Formats: sequence, C-alpha cells, structure tokens
Amino acid sequence: MKSNPLFWLPLFLCGTMLGCEEPPPVEVDWLLYGADVVRPGNSGPASVYIDQGVIVHVGGGDLSRRFKAREEVDLTGKTLVPGFVDAHGHPFLLADSTNHIDLSACVSESDILRVLGESEPTQHAWITAKGWNTKLTGDGASLTVAFPEQPVAVFRVDEHAVWMNAAAQRKLGLPEGTPWVWVDGVEGSGVSELFEGILPKKAISDEALRASLVSLAKKGITMTHAMGLTADGVERLRQLDEAQALPVRVVGFWWETVPPGAEPDPLPESGVWRFAMRGVKVMMDGALGSRGAWLSSSYSDAPNVSGGPLTDVDELTRTAKNAHDRGFQVAVHAIGDRGNEEALNLFQRLQRDGKIHSSRHRIEHAQVVHPSDRKRFSEYGVLASVQPSHLMTDMEWAKARLGAERLGWAYSWKSLKDEGATLLFGSDYPVEPASPLEGIHAAVLRQNRAGTPSQGWNPSERL
Repeated sequence: MKSNPLFWLPLFLCGTMLGCEEPPPVEVDWLLYGADVVRPGNSGPASVYIDQGVIVHVGGGDLSRRFKAREEVDLTGKTLVPGFVDAHGHPFLLADSTNHIDLSACVSESDILRVLGESEPTQHAWITAKGWNTKLTGDGASLTVAFPEQPVAVFRVDEHAVWMNAAAQRKLGLPEGTPWVWVDGVEGSGVSELFEGILPKKAISDEALRASLVSLAKKGITMTHAMGLTADGVERLRQLDEAQALPVRVVGFWWETVPPGAEPDPLPESGVWRFAMRGVKVMMDGALGSRGAWLSSSYSDAPNVSGGPLTDVDELTRTAKNAHDRGFQVAVHAIGDRGNEEALNLFQRLQRDGKIHSSRHRIEHAQVVHPSDRKRFSEYGVLASVQPSHLMTDMEWAKARLGAERLGWAYSWKSLKDEGATLLFGSDYPVEPASPLEGIHAAVLRQNRAGTPSQGWNPSERL
C-alpha cells in the first residue's frame, strides 16, 4: 500500500513548531543602521553588526531575530565606508611634530618669521620648526636678520632639507651664508646625523605616540604601514600592543636593515591583531623638492645637479637580498626616474635568484618613472606605493625641476595601473595630512586643495 505524502505534513508542521525552537539572537556590541554602506559589489542601505571590534554581519532587512545589539547608532543620511589603510606613514614623526613649531599653515616667508617670533621661549638654545616649504622663501637671509643670536632650524615639509640662520650654521660648523642645507647629497647623511649631539632631542612620550595614532583613527584610518622603525620604536609599539592600547593596526618596516635574528610577524587570517613587523625600508635617493631625487639627467633648474643614490647600490642590493631571504618585504624609497630604474634593477636581480612575486616588494613614492620602466612593476611583482596628496603641493614647482617632457612621466598613476602595476595609497604623514579623502581627491581629480586646475593637472592620469 502506497503512503500518501500529505499524511506526514501535520507531523512535520508540529515538529517544526514544537520541537525545534528558534535559537535566541546573538548578542553583539554595536548595531549601525540607516546608512548607505559601501561594500564590494554592492552599495546601499544596510545594517552593520560589530562585536569586539570585528564586523560580524552586513545586510539589509530586519535582523532582530539573529542579532541583539547592546548599543544602536542611527546613521540615516550618512555614508559608511570600510576603514582606510594608509600604506606609507611615520607615526613617530607625527608624534614628534608636537615638539616643534608648526609652520604648515604659513603662506609666505614673512608669515613663517611671524610664527617663529611669536613662539614660546624654548627650554634650550635652539628654535626648531617643521612644515617649511621651499617656495615660500627668498634668499634665506631674513632668518639671520630676524634671529641674529639664537640658532634656528626650520625643517622642510619632507624633512629632506633644513633652512637655518647663521647662528645655527656656526653651531654645526657649516659655512655661513648657506641658509639651506639639502640633506640629500650624493653621499647624503640624514637629518638625525646632521644634528647628532648638537640639537637637543626631546623624547616622544607614549601619550604623544598614542595620540598620533588616535588622530589617524579619527580620519577613518584603521591600519597604517609605519615606515622606518628603529629597534626602540618597535619595542614601544609592541608594549602598546600588549597593553591593548593601539587604536589602529600597525604594519611595521625596519629602518635600513633588519636586525639579526628578527623574523616577520605572522598575519593571522582571522582574529584581532594590532601590530606586526613585516618589512624593511631602504633609501635609493632623496626628494624632488630638495633636488635629491636621482634623475637620469640634470634638473631643469639646476644644470649641474642630477641627485644621486643615498646609499651604495650594491650595498642596497645586499640588504634587500638578506631581507628577502628571511621573508621580509623590501620597500625601496625611489623618486627620480634613475632612482626608480635602479630600484627595479635591484628587484630584477632578486628575481634571478627565484620568483619574487609572492614577496610583495615595493617601491615607495614611484614619483618619476620613465615610460619604459612602468611595465617592469608588474613583471617583477613590485607594488607601486604612491602618495597622491604630494601632487597637491608639488604641482606648483615640479615643472621647474623636471621640465615639460619629464613632467609627463611624473605622478603617472593611471599609466602605471594600465601597465599592470598594483597601486598602494598612503599620505606620507606628517609630510602631508593623514587624510584619505584628500588623497582620493588628488588621485581622482588631480587638483590642489583649492580645486585647481579645473580640468586637473595632467588630466589623462586621473584615476
């Protein structure tokens, strides 16, 4: 006798209603609702559930049966985006900015002198300031006139040059009458070496360091790559991590060399982590503004200057190979077209020793790249770590440095992308503000903060 399938329907309904109770909703910390949520492949109104700092669900409709939030936030009318990653920054330099007079808002040489003159008396003999831009100053003699006795050192916005008065030059044993010191010489020393044992150092407190990281979080940055960390800096970040006091995730890069015995910290596929040392940063050349970037021919506004390597190329190659063999990412600072060519040659040499695509090595800035070198980024699996906000300030003087032809090779992010390069974006804070939205503005519109030029600077490179 065949059974009627409908015979079992009442038993099934009874079982589902009586024997299989719906599980209680999962308790989570936060519910964010009402916002347009930007997410891969989909954007629109959605609810976001967060527990212990981790997004556990994003979706539409009524999810009250699945989740119960301890706190709810109505974001109606707002847009919610994923956290930003700043792929090139300097947390300790950002924290150290509070130890110096801030000149970033100054618009002229007289403005700089006014701010310096209004500064509070310092605890030591020096006056130090940061944020100076070369285009704001004339022959530089005004600093000595305004401060005839007290030594004054004003660091350029990128810290690749220093503007000093005569008193500061005497303290350093430099020839007077040379108010600008370009730190990027062919055998250039760094700022710290130039002032070693002369300029009093002010310690960076843990409070100032954490405040600098909090300021990133307030801009929507949830992870930063920290370039050029010393052993002391690494230890301090580890201590903040162990104390659960890091407000953002930090991926660290050693400064110039990896210490013996150091190994890359693993990045877990799941779970909450805050700090990991993953790479090493080395310097191929200097900066364009201070004419330290290594060009294949002379600067247009300095016929006898073409920049040069800050470190012997063979030594850089040995450092890079050592780091590569130990599993670290290698991040090479290269700005000039010759600097980028040599950096790519370095990675080509590593490639001959084995495949390097999985290593995710990088060129930091990749600012002036000859068109014939663009495709080499994808050939060797080298990431182009660029900082679009540099365009906003550099556009005022870059043509004078490079000339018309080479200007077309500069800040060529779309061309790099079209040639297959993977782009990373950062701000290089505190050289530029740690503002992801300003970086996006520069990358997409290629305009300065005032919105000029109206069609964008070299608009064919807009992303």
